[in-house]
Amino acid sequence: MGAPISGVGGDFKVNDVSVDDVRNWSATLEGGTKEYGSSSTAGYSKTVAGRKRWSGSIEIFLNAGSPNITGIVEGALATVALHIDGTHQLSGNIRIDTIEYGVDIEGAEIIPATVNFTGDGAWSKT
Repeated sequence: MGAPISGVGGDFKVNDVSVDDVRNWSATLEGGTKEYGSSSTAGYSKTVAGRKRWSGSIEIFLNAGSPNITGIVEGALATVALHIDGTHQLSGNIRIDTIEYGVDIEGAEIIPATVNFTGDGAWSKT
């Protein structure tokens, strides 16, 4: 039996370029299940497969010296690879929905940004 996988090798790439200072990322893969009831279901609910979709978010620290931060633009299409570790990843095309910034002036904290996306087509799991 294997051991749990650590996210220590995790990474996020936009158009095949690693984004600096990624804190974490998450992705939700949906099967698009549709529930129905009819005269053939004897009072029970049944389901059928629907349209699949995926979405997620990536939290990064802003890094003024990173040339690839300019590739993260709201509304843009991008190819991403969400690396789970050194071996496993989710990849596909996404549309960047929103970018959220949080600036703590009083505490002078490192500035985070959260990038929210929706998949544009199929995803691949390896």
